[in-house]
Parts: sequence; structure tokens; C-alpha cells
Amino acid sequence: MSEEETYESMMWTEKYRPLKIDDVVNQRAVVERLKPMLKSPGGMPHLLFAGPPGTGKTTTALCIARAIMGDYWRDFTLELNASDERGINTVRDRVKTFARYADRRVEIPFRIIILDEADEMCLHPDTTVLAGALDNLEEATLRELHERFGDEPFDIVTLNLRTKQPENDKGRIVPSGTAELYKITFEDGRTILASSDHPFFTMKGVNVAVVRTRDISSGTELADFANRILHCYHCGKIFYRHYPYDLYEHYFCSQDCRNSYFGSLSSKRSATQRREVGLKGAAALLKLGAQQTTQYREKRSTIAKQLILDGKIPDPRTWRKFKKGEGAWLGRNLSKDHKKAISEGDRKYFKQHPEVRRIINEKVKLSLVEEDGAYRELVRSGFFKQASVKAYIASTEYWKHNHFRSKVELKMAELLDKWNVKYEREQLIFRNDAGHPYPLVVDFVIGKVALFIHGCWWHVCPTCGVIPKYEKQRRNMEKDHKHITELEKMGYKVVIIWEHELKNDSSIQNEVLPKIFQTTGIAGGAIPKVKHSRVKSIEYVGSSEVLNISTIKNHNFFLANGILTHNTNDAQTALRRIMETYSKGTRFILICNYSSRIIEPIQSRCAIFRFSRLAEDDVVGYLKVICEKEGVKFEENALRTIYRVSEGDLRQAINILESASILGAVNDTNVEKTSGISGKAKVEEVVKLALDGDFKGARSKLIELTRVYGLSDRDFLKYANEALVDLNLPNLGEASEAMAKYDYRLIVGAHPEIQLTALLAELGRIGKDADFKPK
Repeated sequence: MSEEETYESMMWTEKYRPLKIDDVVNQRAVVERLKPMLKSPGGMPHLLFAGPPGTGKTTTALCIARAIMGDYWRDFTLELNASDERGINTVRDRVKTFARYADRRVEIPFRIIILDEADEMCLHPDTTVLAGALDNLEEATLRELHERFGDEPFDIVTLNLRTKQPENDKGRIVPSGTAELYKITFEDGRTILASSDHPFFTMKGVNVAVVRTRDISSGTELADFANRILHCYHCGKIFYRHYPYDLYEHYFCSQDCRNSYFGSLSSKRSATQRREVGLKGAAALLKLGAQQTTQYREKRSTIAKQLILDGKIPDPRTWRKFKKGEGAWLGRNLSKDHKKAISEGDRKYFKQHPEVRRIINEKVKLSLVEEDGAYRELVRSGFFKQASVKAYIASTEYWKHNHFRSKVELKMAELLDKWNVKYEREQLIFRNDAGHPYPLVVDFVIGKVALFIHGCWWHVCPTCGVIPKYEKQRRNMEKDHKHITELEKMGYKVVIIWEHELKNDSSIQNEVLPKIFQTTGIAGGAIPKVKHSRVKSIEYVGSSEVLNISTIKNHNFFLANGILTHNTNDAQTALRRIMETYSKGTRFILICNYSSRIIEPIQSRCAIFRFSRLAEDDVVGYLKVICEKEGVKFEENALRTIYRVSEGDLRQAINILESASILGAVNDTNVEKTSGISGKAKVEEVVKLALDGDFKGARSKLIELTRVYGLSDRDFLKYANEALVDLNLPNLGEASEAMAKYDYRLIVGAHPEIQLTALLAELGRIGKDADFKPK
């Protein structure tokens, strides 16, 4: 095919695209600023073109490339459409590779990279996100955050994709104009409104992938952290729990909330409060009568007999029976009162006879200080000192031999060695409530996983049903909670293995091994495994005002429903670094609809040019030139209709013109057919019928416009709003509020036909109040 044939077969938008900067339509201010730069291109900075679509931004960028590079412009210009090739991979691969490319041609001062539509990742303003620090989380909409903080940074939680741990970060709301939104509905009913290019995540094993809205379909699975973003059953506080395995972790933000919720005895309660709680529990049991039933006693007896057969508890029938006054003290040289106290029970007897306790204590003190007594002889002989030294040496040797680990910790070490899992021991310094430092030794640190082996009794295992009766147990629970919280803040994943889980091979395989697999990534498991939720449907809901969030450390944030989403400026941040690195031999021309969507560090490195919307006479004049060159008959009124339909977008206007010319002459009829609208006049007729109270007639016309002529709900609202303004109703403000209400309902995904029908009914009421009479 010859060049002439190729030119003739081109689309009109490309065929009649200006080749010189002087030919750019209606952007005189931009052209005048650019001309001096083109005369000495070596000093040209990076450029940022911002303005409505179809105003000549991309055309101007290509004209600059032709003016500087001449016939070589195709070889030294990289043009990317960010709406198709967005993201960190594009920035790091294609842009970076092209920027590195070197050439020895003296007449080429630099290469040019044109990045078009670089500002499209965004969410609906009413999208609720997780804001605040990890210890003070809250749910807030993007709109609320924007109203509260403006352009100032605020606390937000992001996810470290390497460690899979949430981290405190700083975020900033970025207003992003308007965008076309899609409603994503999950199988559990949750919904998200996002632009076509907004990114979400999938996490399979150690692999993290980005999925954009336009690539989502029914059945797509997205990373979901809803099972870790929890609400406290007691106080309602939002909290993040990385491993909600045991105790109160999945339901309560703290041990205090758990104790308050369940009415458990707390070390902070007074004796009176404890007694009240105990009496309430006893009354509840008495009311149930469970422990007094024959079935209950038989069940307990059966359990006890089985435990005796298994050797887990001693058989009481084999116990030695002592007579009164005998027992453990049999044969000891004790006073008559002391023997009597032992036989009747120390605590009970001494409580009833405090004078006996006093006498015994005095005698013991005297026996300890008697110089000729047996105790003093043992002290002088060094017996106690030798026994203490021997005990210390034996204890030290034992701990040294066992690497300062208990029996259960030794067993865990053997298992980790067997599974070929490398671990280390780390000592961390924490501070108590008084601010004094104390060490915490973590026996098993696997990468950033802190593995604790807890004794079931000392640390109150919930599976074993241990009740924290003693202060030491309650303090251990509080310490465990504090240590886990502090370690998670330091970036550790905390895993707890209980003593009973290490007792036999079955529990090791079924309970211990899965925890290790899940948290350390053995056998390809994730670190940790991340839940995914399945998408049920996705549908277009129209355009709306949108907002973005820019974060500092990690390029993501959590929606309040648990879905993890990408923040908007990952690619832009990478692009900024590349612009700095390769600025000597590369110039970037960034093109966007709204400069506010581009991060400030990039804006400060660019000369910003703002393109204005094209005037009607300029667009109509340009369309006339095309018609004359193509030999197409046209009506000027039809060309002005094209301008109104395209709203000043010259590219769209040329496309409509080309489509209408295929049907013959460019007139109003052919323009209406090709643009998918029936014209403002027909919508105005529907509005007048509705205001006049003819609901059935208005609805019939509406159905005809939308179903037959293909008028979109968005276009209907736009033309209806214009018609209401032209009619100049006395209650125009009320009519405008109604339009805004139904516009919002359509944006959030309501059924278009139902909502437009309801709008007609409301317009009937408004017309009646205004005493509307059609002219």
C-alpha cells in the first residue's frame, strides 16, 4: 500500500491532526509560551499539559517532538497511554529502558517520553477507609477525611507487602476531578465504587499481583483482610489482629474488655466486687441446677474413672488413710497444740485460735536464734551455703546443657531442626509501667516471626480450660498481651505454641505444623496466608467526583470492609525518581485532565501548561475545513449540534462528524443517529410533559429516548437540567435539588429506568407547585 493510500485510509482524527505547533486549535497562550523553548530546545524542561479532553494536549506534544527531532521523531519518542499501560511495571520497564537508550546523533538533544492520561486511579468520595494509627483505628469516608484535613497529612494504616504486616503511615487526600465509576459487588454483599483503572491486590504464596477494575470479572478473587480488621465486642473499638488464634484475640481489643464482657475475675477488682461476681455465678449455677442432677454426677464419675485408668490422676482408693493427729507430721517432735492444728487443718484452726499461731511463731523464732540449737550448728558448719552453691551449680549446668531452654522448648527446637527451619534467639529490651527497662528473650525468631512456647497452666491455655485463679497467672496474661502488641509494632509476627500441642505426634502434625507452615512460608505457604473474597458482579454506574489517597511508605491502604487497595501514586513516585536520574538525556511530557492528580514533586519539576476548552466557532470552523477537504455536504446547524454533543472535545467531534458522513450529508438527523442521542429538544419535551402533570406521556417519551434512540441516563439528566434552567421556574432551586438527588442515586448504582421515572413523578409535583403552564 502506497503512502498516499495509507493517508487516505486513516481515521480523520489522525488524518487531520495538526503537524505543526502553529496549527494547534485555539490554544494561543500555550503556543506562545512553547515557541521560545523550541528555538533552544536544550534548555527545555519537563512539561505537564493539563486540561479537558480533546483540547490538543497530545497533538501539541507530538508537534514538539517533530519540531525538535525532525524526521527522527518516531525513533526518539516513546508515547504511552497510561489508561492502558499504567503502573509500576510500565515505569520501571518501558520508561526506564527507553530513558537509558543512548545515541550518538548530535542533532538529537534528548529523547522525549509522552505519558498520556497519567491521572486515572481513584475512588468514590463516600468510600469508607481505615484511618488512624494501629492503636487508634477509625472508619471514615474519603470525603470526611478531605473535609477534616484538606491537603494536610493524616495517620493511616498501610500493609508492608514484604512482611505482610500493617504499619503506621501518613496519607493525604488528592482531589481527582471526575471519573467513570464501576460498582464491584462481592458474593457476601459488600460493594466498592472505583474507576476503571483503580488497582486492587491478589496474594498467592509469596507472589503479589495488581488487578485493575477493568480486568475484574465475575469470579475474580481480591485480597481481603476483613477477618483481621475486627470490632471489640465490649467497647466497639476497631482493632487489627494479625493472628487471632487464641484467648480473647478475635473478639476483644484487650484483656480488660474481655474480663468486663464475660464478668471474669480481674486483678483490678476489689474484694467486694469479686465476691459480687462470684455470688452471681453461683446463683446462676444453682438456678440451672446442672451440678445437682444425677446425669451430671454420673458424667463426672465416668470422666474421673477414665482419667484414673489412663494414669493421669492418682486413684484415691490407694491413698494411705491416716488417723486423726497423724499424717505427714507423723513422728515429728511437735507440740500438742501444733499436732492438733495440723490434724484439724492449719488455716481453719489458726483462724479460730490466733493465740496458738502466735505461740508457735515465737517458739520457732527462739529455736532459730539459740546458739546451741541444731539450726545454728548447721549454719556454722556451712551446710546451707554448700547446699545453695550445689543447687546453683546443678541448675546452671542443667540450663547450659539444654541451651537455657525448658523441656518443651527443647522439644520445639528438635522439631524445627527436623523440619530444617532456621531460627535464632534474640533479646529485646522493653519497659514496664514504671518506665524501667527489662529484657525479653525470644527463644525462636524465624525471620520476622517470634515463636513462643507457653506452658498451659502458667499462661492460661484456653483449650485446656485453665482458670486464672492466681495473681501470677493473671500477670502472665497481661505480659503476654503486652509483649505480643510490642512485637507486632516492631514488625514481628507472633505465633504461640501451647505445651499440650507438643505432647504427641498427632497434635504436632495437626496443630503445630500448620501454624509453622502458615507463618513462615514452608512448602510454598504464604507469610501469612491471606484470605481472598470472590467478586459476584461488576457494572458501570456513571461518572462522579472522585478522590484519591497518597501514602508515603507503602503504596496501599485498607478499605473499611477489609479489601486492600493500591494507593494512586506508586507509578508517579517511581517516575519522579526516573525523571531525576535521566533528566540529562530525556524530557518527559505528562498529559492529564487535572494537574491536581499529579503529585507535587513531579509538578515542581515540570513547566505546567493549562489547556482551555475549545470555543464553538473554532471547533465548527475546523469541522468545516475537514468537510470541504473530504467533499462532504454539511449543514452549519448540524456542526454546532456536534459541538454541543461533544462538549468542546475536538477529537470526539471529529469522530461524530466522520460517522455522520458515512450516512450521507452531515445534518441533524444523521448526527442524532450517530451520536446516540435524540437531541436536547426531545428531552425538553419530556420535561415539559412531566411538569405539566402528564406523567404517562412523559414516561412513554422517556422509554422511547432510552430504549429506541439509545440515549444514556447521564445524557438525559444533563439535557433535562439544561431544559429546567431555560424554563426559569420560580422554584428552580427545588428542581435542581431533585436533579442532584437522582444524579447521585445513579452514580451509586441504582436502576436507571426506575430512578428516571421517579424523577418525572417528582417533576410533576414541582410543576404543580409552580403552577407550570407549557407554552
